[in-house]
Amino acid sequence: MQSIFFLVSAAAATQLILLATGDNRQCNALQPSRMTLRMADASNKSLRYEILNGVALKLKTMKDRDGELEQQTMPVQTDASDEVYVTADTNCTYSYYIREACKSEINEITSVLMKAFHPQSQPLFDSYIQRYKYNHLQMCFSLPKNDMGIFVACACAENETNEEIVGFCCVDGRPNDPSSRIEFLTESTLACTCPRPYLSDLGVLPTHRRRGIGQTLVGACEDWAMKRGHDTLYLKVDETKKSTMKLYKGMGYNKTVLPGVRPGSGGKKWGNDVLLQKQIICAKAREVGERRSWFRRILMRVLQSS
Repeated sequence: MQSIFFLVSAAAATQLILLATGDNRQCNALQPSRMTLRMADASNKSLRYEILNGVALKLKTMKDRDGELEQQTMPVQTDASDEVYVTADTNCTYSYYIREACKSEINEITSVLMKAFHPQSQPLFDSYIQRYKYNHLQMCFSLPKNDMGIFVACACAENETNEEIVGFCCVDGRPNDPSSRIEFLTESTLACTCPRPYLSDLGVLPTHRRRGIGQTLVGACEDWAMKRGHDTLYLKVDETKKSTMKLYKGMGYNKTVLPGVRPGSGGKKWGNDVLLQKQIICAKAREVGERRSWFRRILMRVLQSS
């Protein structure tokens, strides 16, 4: 394919997928079976995403922190089993891509996290929250690349060359601290003692939500963890946020408890937060099987019609 890209259009609030192959373009509304995303780095090299039948998204190429391109494969499950619906809230058309974050982008990432998690925070607390998030990002970037995966989602408006960071997510793959004592867990120490790899800080700007960006960022973290030999990924989420719980449940995450913690005891210490986990190796094998089944069904239809 010469040109593969995924564009989101909000014309007449219609859910739209624009699929282009070479110079021939097809526009499929409401029930797309194939969706692709075109990415480009600073040198205009074409990077490629692909969603087949709304089940899996494969990342062919990704740019790392040093700006180098590396080949990867990233599975992502969507909410829909047979279709992918993408909705835009603005009058602009965007192309999106995922890449590893750079340390020089800490200020921009901090701003994105503030808008994603604290859109109505009081000015009195803004400086404290910003300083905390900034220091946390500094710590993340100080770790070796094999210990911490740091990803951003970027958007480029139609006919524009400058990118905008619209989402963020990271995964901590450091070994667990054997000196951690589960009975001493508190809300302030939870992030340091949760089982790893541990996914955190998944946030997308409100103006760019409901377009699959969150699922794609989670998929990047899952792929990062799998490539480093991990078979399970953990995260913590507020159980009262139904939409967030639905997102993770749709991607295969289930409630669990930390080893050594009695079921139900963690809720008193963590408030409404619950620990979720996903067997990412098994999920990948299942997604591969689904893609093969989809291919077999298509092949049988072709053979029967010929």
